[in-house]
Amino acid sequence: MAQGEKLGVFKLAETKKLFYLYLPLADNDGNLFPEAMFTDVATELSEQFGGSTRARPMSATALLGEWLEPTTGEKFRDDVIGYFVLAPISPETETFFTNFKLTFMKRFRQEDIFLIAHTVEVY
Repeated sequence: MAQGEKLGVFKLAETKKLFYLYLPLADNDGNLFPEAMFTDVATELSEQFGGSTRARPMSATALLGEWLEPTTGEKFRDDVIGYFVLAPISPETETFFTNFKLTFMKRFRQEDIFLIAHTVEVY
């Protein structure tokens, strides 16, 4: 700390939900989705909650999802992009993400999209 600089005053922690949303980079036939689709997702999240964080498609930070189909045991893999959003804990937030998931399942032509949330303390 520089001479004469004062230590800032910190606010108490605020409880929020941290949502993790994973979207595939390509459809089930392997056709890549255009970058604009991913930018649109980030814009929608930022407009609703004041900001979001995401990896860049086709970068070293893209993630690899792998899962087994429950009825057949068939293995699937997807290169995915992750979005991370802090949101207030409220019925409106829950409704938003329920509708958001359904919308993006259709938009990205997926049977399901991985969306999870954790309660976190933000300082």
